[in-house]
Amino acid sequence: MSGSNREYPTGETVPETGPYMCTEGALENFKKDEKFPESPKSGEKTLWQEYNKE
Repeated sequence: MSGSNREYPTGETVPETGPYMCTEGALENFKKDEKFPESPKSGEKTLWQEYNKE
């Protein structure tokens, strides 16, 4: 994984297949070219960040 700290808003295209965590702490797996959804915890727009378990 790249280790990028970039945040991706709801509706943006997933750049790389893998796990992402939203600002509310929900961890989800996405495939490249999917769209980032609303937070699964609140149903509100959120920011997603690539998750690196290090």
